[in-house]
Amino acid sequence: MIRRVKVSVAFLLWASGLLFDEARTADLPVVRASYNAIGGVFTPIWLAQENKLFNKYGISVDLKFLPLTTGTQALLTRDVDIITPGGEFLEAGLNGERVVYIAGIANRVVLSIFAKPEIKSVADLRGKVVSALSPGSISDHLARILFQEAGLTPGQDVKMLYLKTGPEILAALDDRSR
Repeated sequence: MIRRVKVSVAFLLWASGLLFDEARTADLPVVRASYNAIGGVFTPIWLAQENKLFNKYGISVDLKFLPLTTGTQALLTRDVDIITPGGEFLEAGLNGERVVYIAGIANRVVLSIFAKPEIKSVADLRGKVVSALSPGSISDHLARILFQEAGLTPGQDVKMLYLKTGPEILAALDDRSR
């Protein structure tokens, strides 16, 4: 009987702690934020969200995935408060939109290149289709630099295809009909 009472009291304390956390979280200011890729560079943000570190330090973050251009559009229409921008963010600022760049998430470009097994070098991409996220994006600029270094001209030697997100690019790469 005493053991049952102790377990019940422990459960009630635990449950009330959860309720208190929920109530406290509900009172925190909400920041709507987005990330633009499924990649390791965003691990710190995901870990902070998963471990409720934002809440611990006084904010509630509504974190969601939005592709680059969608994220910038959402920022401009005030559907989100913070984004991880690409080149279109700079274009928005140059076109008179009131945007502020605060900080970068990484101090170097983190990018992976995936290819079908028969592609052994960048030169093997001659006559092939290559995808980047969007025109003017970091992935587009880096692909163009790689092509130039390999003596290839985009649009002439390599066709560019813009698919907006990493998952869409990987799905196209795996498409057996191409």
